[in-house]
Amino acid sequence: MSEIITETPSDTPKRTPTPCGEAGFSLVEVLVALAIATFVLLAVAIAVDVTSEVSRVEFEKTDLQQALRGAQRTVARSVRMAGRGGLPSITVAGPVHRSPALAVTNQVGASQDIAPGFAGSPQIVEDTDVVTLRGVFDTPIYQVNSADSNTLVLAPDDADPTTAETGRVVINNPGPAGVPQSLTPLCEAIQDGLAEALILTSPLGPEVYAVVELDPGSSVAPIDCSNPTQVIAAFLVVNGTRTGAYRGLMIPNLAAGLPTALRTVASVGLLEEHRYYLRDETLPVLTRARFFPNTNQPWGRNAAEQLASLTTGIADGLLDFQVALAFDSSLGGWFEQDANNDGGDDLILETANGEDDDWLFNAAADDETMAPWSPPWNAAANPQPRLYFLRLSFLGRTLQFERNHISPALTAIEDRDYSEPLAPSGASRAERMFRRGLTTTVVEMRNL
Repeated sequence: MSEIITETPSDTPKRTPTPCGEAGFSLVEVLVALAIATFVLLAVAIAVDVTSEVSRVEFEKTDLQQALRGAQRTVARSVRMAGRGGLPSITVAGPVHRSPALAVTNQVGASQDIAPGFAGSPQIVEDTDVVTLRGVFDTPIYQVNSADSNTLVLAPDDADPTTAETGRVVINNPGPAGVPQSLTPLCEAIQDGLAEALILTSPLGPEVYAVVELDPGSSVAPIDCSNPTQVIAAFLVVNGTRTGAYRGLMIPNLAAGLPTALRTVASVGLLEEHRYYLRDETLPVLTRARFFPNTNQPWGRNAAEQLASLTTGIADGLLDFQVALAFDSSLGGWFEQDANNDGGDDLILETANGEDDDWLFNAAADDETMAPWSPPWNAAANPQPRLYFLRLSFLGRTLQFERNHISPALTAIEDRDYSEPLAPSGASRAERMFRRGLTTTVVEMRNL
């Protein structure tokens, strides 16, 4: 009989061997993997940062270019329209950069208001220029029937314009040639009660004109200004709110009355004045301010509208605005010296250093009080210079600085001397870390 042997199960479980393919990472392997991952993530982070920086810089450069182009386009358009409606660019009192249609204030001093005497007036950035432009900018030039004796009526003596104190002019839609013309802006000015400036031009030529004050209370306009067919615009020649200032835009500057030859008119326009300047902010803003012409009174019916009319922003991030004017002057030889249309006297001359040439305010040595820029003028030896071009220069800056970037040094912009060092230091280095852009455009005077 064989013996049966039985085994009693042990209370200790048996360990099953682990296959080699399922073994875990060693500590060294984990550390190596972490190091590699860290380097990869660091490389990705650096790549993202560089890409982000490049994108930001490109966006900043694009914004700067758009600001410069917007400034250039807006101011150039207004310059081309200066004098529209018949206002001349010449002056009899001088200097030549101050005329009925256009004026330039050069190198503004510190703490100068754009509207002196007006509470809350913005200040102008020091050492920048201001260009003042006058003309019929945003409204039609109204054509009237100059052959009709009832179109223009003057008082007290309709037959003698030199004694005129008041008057009225009849404007119809359509005009005398049957062309539609919107009388809405003129009707609204009358309804608003604004003592606007009216420019009246004679059919004899643009040199016979007058600037008078709209008299809303005596004018006749419909209540509904959406599409009027007739407006009778009454005006004051003297003794009005702003007649003295408006008369200052007339050549000749008569003490009273209207020019003798202004017995009828061919056109009527609402005259405006715009001043372009750099508003003094943390980062300056190219701004347009509107005034009642030839005054320091902001345009508008109340203080809120007047303040708004001083702060129409054009472009942000501009640091400088400079203007130079090109004349036919005796310094470069004037065109009337000969009839051959050839040679230096038939060109607008600009010298290498900007001195003793046909340009005013293109060199620090230019003096507006000296010949030929100020009277007296002599037709034979020193004729009054005639304006042909304006050169507009805008310096802009990005909103944020760029690491490891130093902007090129500025020497001068027109008659403003910068003389920046090639290698800046201190605060100047911090400023030079911003990218800068300079754009310059020459604008031909079309209406002058």
